[in-house]
Amino acid sequence: MEPLQWIFVVTALTLIFVVFAINPLQVAIEEAVQNNAQLQAQRLVSVINMMRSAPSGTSYTFTMTSTKCRVNITDNFVKLTIIPSAGLEVAYTISTIKTDTPIQNINFDCKRTVQFRNTGSRLDVTPSP
Repeated sequence: MEPLQWIFVVTALTLIFVVFAINPLQVAIEEAVQNNAQLQAQRLVSVINMMRSAPSGTSYTFTMTSTKCRVNITDNFVKLTIIPSAGLEVAYTISTIKTDTPIQNINFDCKRTVQFRNTGSRLDVTPSP
């Protein structure tokens, strides 16, 4: 075969592989982003549940993930929304254990640390600046 024919054949085969590999790769990336949202939300809820039942004066510093995301904490649930660089936002909502200690409702962005403090009358949540 001529060198030009080899280049054509190799280019055609490469394009075929790329076209058929894009869809499974995209599905795998979306699944990884969803799993990350679930894991981070579950980590937050576990800290909230432990801190609500902790003695008054207990505090804990939680380090958030380095992904771009938003967190919404209310008295009943935690919603974590991951904002990927491409594609749709992925949100995961998980409920907290209901106790007598209410929690401060707050929204904040990830990429920071969060201070949880049980004051005895409520659970305060303070993201770092």
